[in-house]
Amino acid sequence: MKSGTRWLPFVLLTSSALLIQAFSRQPNQQLRHSLDQIPAVLAGYRGAPIDVRAEELSVSKTSSYLAREYRTTTAQTTSGRFELHICYYAAHGSEKWTYDARLCHLNPMWVTLNAGLDSIPTDVGFIPVQRYLIQRGADRAIALVWHQGRGRIAADKYKIRFGRALDAVLKRRSEEAIVRLLIPIQPRTDSASLALGGRIAGELVPMLERALPASRGLLAAEGREKLAGPSTGLGNVR
Repeated sequence: MKSGTRWLPFVLLTSSALLIQAFSRQPNQQLRHSLDQIPAVLAGYRGAPIDVRAEELSVSKTSSYLAREYRTTTAQTTSGRFELHICYYAAHGSEKWTYDARLCHLNPMWVTLNAGLDSIPTDVGFIPVQRYLIQRGADRAIALVWHQGRGRIAADKYKIRFGRALDAVLKRRSEEAIVRLLIPIQPRTDSASLALGGRIAGELVPMLERALPASRGLLAAEGREKLAGPSTGLGNVR
C-alpha cells in the first residue's frame, strides 16, 4: 500500500467523527422574529393561511413553519394566485442531511414532470433554485425551492450539504429555512410564472433574512452571483 493511501481510512474516520461531533453539539438557533411577521402582501398579492395537518408537521420535524396562499384582490382563477411554504430548522442533525423538497410539503398528489437547477433574476441578484414542473390532474405548476440560512442561499444538494457541514464545524451552526413557491402555469406561460417567481423571491429573500438568526456575510454564498445565468425556462406548456 502506498504511503499516501494508507492514511486515507484514518482521515475519513476522523473527518466523520468531527462532523458527527459538530452536528451533535450545536445549539438550536432561534428566529429573530416569527415567520408570521413576514408581510401578508407580496408582489401585489395578499396572503391567507393554509391549514396544515399536525401529523404533516410532525413528520417534517420543523422548528417553525409558514404556509400561505396569495391571491390578487380580483382573482377568481389560478392565474391570480401562488403558494408560499417556509420550513425552518433551528439545527440539523446528521440524519437530516438528505435534501428533499418534500420536507417542505411538496404534496405527493403532484407528479413531477421535470426538475433541475435554475437561476432566476431578482432585485437582490440571481437566486439559485431547484425548479420543478409538476402536474395534478389537469393542473400544472412550477415549484421553486431554495435553502436559506447562515448568510447562504443554495439549491444544489451538494452545495447545501457542504455549506451546512462547513458551518457546523467552524461555527457550530446548521440552521436554515427551506422555501418553496408554487406558481400555477395555466393560463400563464412558464416564462411568466418564472418571472413572477423572481418578483416574489426578490421581496421575500431580504424579509426572510431579517427573520433568520443573524449571520455575517448576508447572502454571502451563491445567491448574489450569476451562477447559472438567466433562467432558460421549461418551454411554454399548454
